[in-house]
Amino acid sequence: MKKNILILGMVAALAAVIIVFTVLKKPSEEKGTDLEPVEKKAAAEKVAAEKKDQIEVPPLNISLELIPGQAHDKSLVVLRLFSRKLQQQRLDGKKSDEISPISLTADENTWTAGIAFFLTGGGQVDKERISLLRAPKDKEMRFSPSTVFQIFYEISPTSLLTPGKQLSAALHLDPYTLESNRVTIPPLADNEFERALRAARIASLTDPSQLLDAAETLIQEQPESYLGYWYQARALEYRKDYEAALESYNAALKRYPPSSETEHYEPPVYIVRKITQLRKQLSR
Repeated sequence: MKKNILILGMVAALAAVIIVFTVLKKPSEEKGTDLEPVEKKAAAEKVAAEKKDQIEVPPLNISLELIPGQAHDKSLVVLRLFSRKLQQQRLDGKKSDEISPISLTADENTWTAGIAFFLTGGGQVDKERISLLRAPKDKEMRFSPSTVFQIFYEISPTSLLTPGKQLSAALHLDPYTLESNRVTIPPLADNEFERALRAARIASLTDPSQLLDAAETLIQEQPESYLGYWYQARALEYRKDYEAALESYNAALKRYPPSSETEHYEPPVYIVRKITQLRKQLSR
């Protein structure tokens, strides 16, 4: 009898343990069931965010450079189109054959209908005042980490560009809109040297045949500045007067400002490179 009572007690205890385990486990399972849709939703949102980033983050970038002219004359805007994404891949250590190039199909309409310039506090610059000067001729453009394409625009007259305001550009390349940096518009040139310097910079990029006059004015106004000789050399090289160009490049190098305790100037690599190139060419 006692043995039967002991067995019944053990069975009852085991049943109680099973009941308690079932009760404790059920909320946990229910909790897991409740979390499963939440986890799926979070995963779906993450995928959607990644797809959104892929659409909204452009694979290409633009930078803007402004070379202002005189109030009644034109100003030059240079847009440079490149890929910061590919540049970053190169910086991350990827080899050239591991980096997939980016392709872009473009035509003249890409650089005219798709461009807009903006002034802070002044809205969009009137498109009638903007003209495309030069753009890439290739319809199929391929970008590598080192590729930079340049697009040149004229804004006329310069008086539209109020000093102190900032100029920026937006270029629409479906489905992206590329936004440039903002450039603060400088005051109008108030001396002959500054006027000639701006004219030289514009001519060097747009019409080198007009460069020599501006270069000679620079030399006349500040004969100890390397800038006049630099632009003089470029004008002479454009005219294929290589011996005279080499002489002017040497004069520019001689006048290039040296570093001091308070100011540091990088070595004029571009001048040295030009001198080296012309020496080799003249020695043939």
